[in-house]
Amino acid sequence: MITGENLNDFMKRTEQKPSHSSSPTSDADQGLLSRLSYATLCDQRECFTFSSNESTALKACQDSFQIEEIARNRQLKIAYTDNDDLKNLSKNSFLMSTIRVEKSEVIESCVNHTLFPPKSTRHLIPSRPLGLAVPIDWLKSKNYAEAESAFVKHIRSKRIRRLPEGSKVGSRRYLEEVFLFE
Repeated sequence: MITGENLNDFMKRTEQKPSHSSSPTSDADQGLLSRLSYATLCDQRECFTFSSNESTALKACQDSFQIEEIARNRQLKIAYTDNDDLKNLSKNSFLMSTIRVEKSEVIESCVNHTLFPPKSTRHLIPSRPLGLAVPIDWLKSKNYAEAESAFVKHIRSKRIRRLPEGSKVGSRRYLEEVFLFE
């Protein structure tokens, strides 16, 4: 989500030109799924679609990141969300959606020593365990049964506090529910 400027003003001042405007969001989503486009910018009234010229996920993510950098350079606020509900957007905000990167594409990128831009390979999980503090020796152990037994004993010795989605732990807010092991 990009906040601090309305979508039309943002589009007027950007060098990146969309291939379509005012397309329904379902068409825009389909373009991302089929990789005919690498990004969409949508508000409650309209949606701009950016066509893909490259077939690789890495290039598509790099192109999307350029749009994000333009927003960041204009001092606009960037927030990451897994919710594409346009109804909750304010007048001065819009949503950028990008392609879904497959696990095999991430592995290929790693093998080739190329990095995806920040947050483009972000994984969303339903809940997050925090505070486990597992000794590295358990993870390196060749004796899996012993390591698992030690892990289970360790977990059982902790008090577990369940925090709802959107909870803040330390300085970070988590979109998913949190299980805090204390």
